[in-house]
Amino acid sequence: MKKVTWQITGMSCAACSARIEKVLNRTAGIDQATVNLTAAKAYITYDPKQIDEDAICRRIEQLGFGVQRQQKDLEAVYRFSDFVAAAILTLLLMYVAMGHMLSLPLPEAVSRHHAPLAYALLQLVLTVPVLIIGRRFYVKGWPLLLKGSPNMDSLIAMGTSAAVVYSLYSLILIARGDATYVEQLYFDSAAMIITLVLLGKTLEERAKGRADTAVRQLLDLAPRQAQVIREGQELTLDVSQVLVGDTVLIRPGASLPVDGQVIQGSGSINEAYLTGEPIPREVGVGDEVTGGTINTNGSFSYRVTRVGSDTKLAQIARLMEEAQAGKAPIARLADKVAGVFVPVVLGIALVAAVCWLLGGQTVPFALRVFIAVLVIACPCALGLATPTALTVAMGKAAQLGILVKSGAILEQAGHIDQVVFDKTGTVTKGRPEVVNVLELGLERHEALNYACSLEHFSEHPLAQAVLRAGEAEGVELLPVDGLSTLTGLGVCGAIQGRRVLLGNDTLLLEQGCDLTAALPLVQEEYGHGCTVVYLAVDGVTAACFALADGLRTESREAISELRQNGRRTVLLTGDNQRAAAAIGAQAGVDDVIANVLPDGKLNVIKELQSGSKVMMVGDGVNDAPALQQADIGVAMGGGADVATEAADVVFLHDDLRLTYTLLRLSRATIRNIKQNLTWAFCYNIIGIPIAAGVLYLFGGPLLHPAVGAVAMSLSSFSVVSNALRLKRFK
Repeated sequence: MKKVTWQITGMSCAACSARIEKVLNRTAGIDQATVNLTAAKAYITYDPKQIDEDAICRRIEQLGFGVQRQQKDLEAVYRFSDFVAAAILTLLLMYVAMGHMLSLPLPEAVSRHHAPLAYALLQLVLTVPVLIIGRRFYVKGWPLLLKGSPNMDSLIAMGTSAAVVYSLYSLILIARGDATYVEQLYFDSAAMIITLVLLGKTLEERAKGRADTAVRQLLDLAPRQAQVIREGQELTLDVSQVLVGDTVLIRPGASLPVDGQVIQGSGSINEAYLTGEPIPREVGVGDEVTGGTINTNGSFSYRVTRVGSDTKLAQIARLMEEAQAGKAPIARLADKVAGVFVPVVLGIALVAAVCWLLGGQTVPFALRVFIAVLVIACPCALGLATPTALTVAMGKAAQLGILVKSGAILEQAGHIDQVVFDKTGTVTKGRPEVVNVLELGLERHEALNYACSLEHFSEHPLAQAVLRAGEAEGVELLPVDGLSTLTGLGVCGAIQGRRVLLGNDTLLLEQGCDLTAALPLVQEEYGHGCTVVYLAVDGVTAACFALADGLRTESREAISELRQNGRRTVLLTGDNQRAAAAIGAQAGVDDVIANVLPDGKLNVIKELQSGSKVMMVGDGVNDAPALQQADIGVAMGGGADVATEAADVVFLHDDLRLTYTLLRLSRATIRNIKQNLTWAFCYNIIGIPIAAGVLYLFGGPLLHPAVGAVAMSLSSFSVVSNALRLKRFK
């Protein structure tokens, strides 16, 4: 299968995107097609052996839409200058057509009473330029209507065409001497409808553009040029010329152009725009850095590891675009309705007009009803309700450090009942730390001095933990003679003429050391889930180091928030029961499930899914199957690539509080979508009967088509504006 993303021109409402989706998904060779009205893009997965891109392109064009295969910004379909020109002409037209009602002066040469033909011709002259400005409605609307797939443009085209044609008929009768038809000119209605729709669409386009800026803002974070060192020379190159393996120099205040690993120097990296973390991260030799972040202090150079579309920034932007293409289940209702909405509206307009004619009303009266129904029933608000809210929410999530891969996931997150956490690297920091030093003959500092001297060249995680503890306390390394490593036991050597052992209890017992004094103390550390390393000097147990994978500082707060809001929390780990129980107690989870292998984790998730929605949060390769099985899989940003690919959501920085933030954002987004859909449905349910003349039946007013155009424009603009409120989510 092959995937392509194309920009589609000519879409004006949900009926357009629904029509394209329906036709493409029924075309042989196309596996899946999703059309995003807000982004004006089609995301198509197809089999190249059955159909090629040219055939797919022709299929879309046959429906009356344009295809741009190259990714580039489209010129705004509705320009403000078009609206201004149409508005000026329409105001002049309204002055001519309705000025007499307000006793406004008009030359006798073109007045309705003294020169009715000139009066009618002047209206026609002012109307024609407005029709030309709004020609897109006719160019798109009529062909789609004739092909049996009408959209909003078809409604506008039919309504205004009916007004213009009847007005031309009246003009001919006026020219033949029947001045009474001067009362049946509807040129002003046609011009007013086009002008108001242009205003609504212009505001709508601008609002949609604001809603879709998150991807562009992300990509703009990375600078266009980089300072690269090649063959000892510093060169200023375009980012596109930077290669993997190059050395990039970063000075204070500079943005990082690509991803890499620090090889010299140090700095403070502000990752707020990328991860939402306001405190700069200190980086030094060996640390990973990401393009688009800013070096606030210090200077360093780093080796490039990822460029172009492989950088984390580009991957995030691409996943955000793909996420916008995904449709939440709630969006499918609007798509189905929009697909049949326009034909139904056409039927209602025709039936209403015919009924009024049969009821004894005049042709102008029936025409007015016909036009009003077509104009007020525009389905734009319905089509914009879901995709606009999802687009804004996706962008906001990315700003908060949460990458959601589909709209369906964003909707589903609000319905989660249980949250399952991996232990190591998720609830805990993912690396052991010295949490206690038991002094049995040596003081803490001296014990660390001996231990660090022995472990100086070791890469073992426990050895690295001891070294970090010693470095934090400023210990000085001592020379070691006869250093030897005893596999699975520990290390030994001579320091200042004294024989020193560092390892597990088995090592010390084999060497004849007495552990009697240490046992009561270490049992308490074992109860806390710690690993204990013993230090012996000249055959006497001198100290013990308690090491543990420490709890993340925010883990308890995150889990407490979830529990307070009715979510059950579970710690799921392959670690032993004792260590798991200790961490579970510290974190405050509801249940602990330990000694579970990767396939076992998947089975546990399946069991928990019986009657509930489950979210799994993990970071390791062993978590990938469980992440895929869960209703929502969440990968920590610093975790394994396999976990990141398997997950539905990626936290761009390792903060478990984002779990609850995701659930809150989901609820806010669904609430916003429901508000939009409710507004759109109620608007049409109320507006169409009024336009059809229901109020008039009971002595009320008859809706003027121009008023319908205003209501239609405000409806779409209100829906988009409501969606934009999600940008204020905190």
